[in-house]
Amino acid sequence: MSRILAVSWRDLKSSAMAPTGIVLMLLIPLLLSGIIGLAFGTGDGEQKFPTLKLLVWNRDEGLVGRLFASTLGQESASQYVDAEFVAEEGMERIRQGKASALLILPEGLTDSILAGGTATLELIKNPAEQYMPLIAENGMRLVASALDALVRILEPELALIRNADEVDAHIPEQEQIASISAAMSGRFYRLAQWFSPWPVKLEMHEPDESSSEGMNVFGYVLPGLTVMMLLMIAQKLLREISEEHENGTLSAVLATPIDVTEYAMGKALGLLILTLAGFAVLLPCGSLLFSIHWGEPVAVLTMAIGFSLAASGMMMLLCGITRSSRQAEAVGITVVLLMSLVGGSMVPFRAEHGVLAVLSRLTPNRWAIDGFLAVMQGEPVTAILGEAGVLFVAGLVMLVTGAMLFRKRVMQ
Repeated sequence: MSRILAVSWRDLKSSAMAPTGIVLMLLIPLLLSGIIGLAFGTGDGEQKFPTLKLLVWNRDEGLVGRLFASTLGQESASQYVDAEFVAEEGMERIRQGKASALLILPEGLTDSILAGGTATLELIKNPAEQYMPLIAENGMRLVASALDALVRILEPELALIRNADEVDAHIPEQEQIASISAAMSGRFYRLAQWFSPWPVKLEMHEPDESSSEGMNVFGYVLPGLTVMMLLMIAQKLLREISEEHENGTLSAVLATPIDVTEYAMGKALGLLILTLAGFAVLLPCGSLLFSIHWGEPVAVLTMAIGFSLAASGMMMLLCGITRSSRQAEAVGITVVLLMSLVGGSMVPFRAEHGVLAVLSRLTPNRWAIDGFLAVMQGEPVTAILGEAGVLFVAGLVMLVTGAMLFRKRVMQ
């Protein structure tokens, strides 16, 4: 055991003598979390959404044009869309960058729809902006799809409206309108019967403040970025072992009483301690800078140790598979990036079904992120034993397998 500790102590002293690279890598999760959190809101108090500045040039004098004007003028819509009705000057205002997009409702839009022809909505985006014009574009695509579906559904009733002038003049106009309205209502009623009960339901709940005080935007983002960057730091094990094997340092170490297995275990132990030190830095910084409440300390420590063991085991396994320092570095970076992408470190998503869900559960990122989020939501240590258990078992299996493969590789 003393020989394993000696190898670990040697690596830790080497890292302490040149800490600049590790410190810079530890700063990256904090910087990215701050940027993402500021961009999407802190999660404290009422959530504020960016408002789309939209110019509308309504050249249609029919029903559809009035429907657009009425919808955009409602208070519920004004929370998300700041619509201003303009005329020819709208083009110049877009060129001056005074709005995100200009929507043009062409002349005869209503007549084209009622006649069963093709109607076109024109959207001019502000090239100086990046995101809001894309929101406007996708929103108008959704509106166009909804209008197209509505026209197809109400085709018989629209035919009645088109042929209203050909109806017997002795029938009062009010009765014609009433019959068309009744036909439309019947159509929607029959559609409702097809979709009843609705396959998708929305339930509204108030958050439990006692169990979610740490769950702001920063709290959702920082755990994933932390485990990704610690895996990046863990590549130090891959690079150092491969370089020491190639430049003869490993042969000199093995000339002492230390054997290959003790050397591998010492390297892995040093990496585990280094990863835990990364948690010891990033978690308190998250609390101080972003007001993240990480939860029960014992549960947090359990998840940190479990992930550190899994990271050490995974890197040792890669050491046993790769054959050169260049190959080790290339494979290590690729594996870390793929695991971070699939496991939810880069994008905080949770795939529950399909191939992506299966792949995500093969990564330590997914188990660590799920465990940390559960603890932050107030769960006790018993609630995260599944996530921690997977990390511990996977880490031990990969560590033993990697050490055996590495010993075989060195002894050849």
